[in-house]
Amino acid sequence: MASQSQLTDTELATGPQQKSLLSGSFQGLLITQFLGAANDNILRWLVIGIGKQFVNPENVGYILAAGSAAFVLPYVLLAAPAGYLADCFSKQKVIVACKTVEIVIMLLAVISIILGSVPLMLLVVTAMGAQSALFGPSKLGSIPEMLHESKISSANGVLELTTVIAVTVGMITGNLLTDAMGVQGQERWWLAALVLLGFAVAGLAASLLISRLPIANPKRVFPWDVARQTWRDVGALAED
Repeated sequence: MASQSQLTDTELATGPQQKSLLSGSFQGLLITQFLGAANDNILRWLVIGIGKQFVNPENVGYILAAGSAAFVLPYVLLAAPAGYLADCFSKQKVIVACKTVEIVIMLLAVISIILGSVPLMLLVVTAMGAQSALFGPSKLGSIPEMLHESKISSANGVLELTTVIAVTVGMITGNLLTDAMGVQGQERWWLAALVLLGFAVAGLAASLLISRLPIANPKRVFPWDVARQTWRDVGALAED
């Protein structure tokens, strides 16, 4: 059974890659990335917008800083484990798993809004940042596995453009949603459920369009020295 699995991975790794950006797998990745990046920012700006209503005007800056830090910090702390997941498992499976977790996180986000708990809202934003951080290496690393070498540069450009558009859409939608939900998000909280869960479920559906991808390095050891490896990676980045 193990040999059959290894053979399958080998065949996948050496099989013909798509030469068109219109391939089903890449289109699935684009849609998944767009919906995920948009949902990230909808949640972040929604939490910031609602959170500001719970504090005095002079403390609004703290909510803005906390909301941004809660989302960004996991990218630094989880860089090494995210790379491990992308190497040790099929990137397609990691992507689908991350999108499944996103649904759970968005459900918790709605609950935190209903409870009116700012700390819980910020915790949910941190969880979403962690999910996005773990998703990143598999997302980018899947491109050379699904597309021909000649298309990698174009694919990266399209993916980044998609991300920029998604961030803008998420920021605008998050702020509009804050206004539409009323005081402290309590009047029409169901709007948050509709939008956040809708984007998450659609993202999961899109991720299923991505074909199975090979396992890059099944023997890679988990990076228990996360902080040290992150520091080494930063050093390597600075040198290159």
